Amino acid sequence: MKILTVGSELDSVATGKSVEQSITPYLPGTRVVSVMQPVELTGACAVQGSHDNETWVDLHSSGDLTIDNEVQFKEIMLHKYMRPNVTVRSAGSVNMFLLNAG
Repeated sequence: MKILTVGSELDSVATGKSVEQSITPYLPGTRVVSVMQPVELTGACAVQGSHDNETWVDLHSSGDLTIDNEVQFKEIMLHKYMRPNVTVRSAGSVNMFLLNAG
């Protein structure tokens, strides 16, 4: 199992740095599992993807969380660029990962 960190201990409202997916097994079009690990998070966040590093779409959105520690999983297809986005936060933090069997 390969693990790629999208964001670690994100504890503020911010759009994270985009990372180009260009190394096997993390190539555009690859199906992976997105993991969101909230830590006492009150807020909302997303794993976003882009094909041009300008137009972004939510591939995995947490929805509104209230002091939630439940880990969320979702199968997504990688875009050329990926980034974390914490859209709302009043407490806690979140970690985001991509899992690939490759």
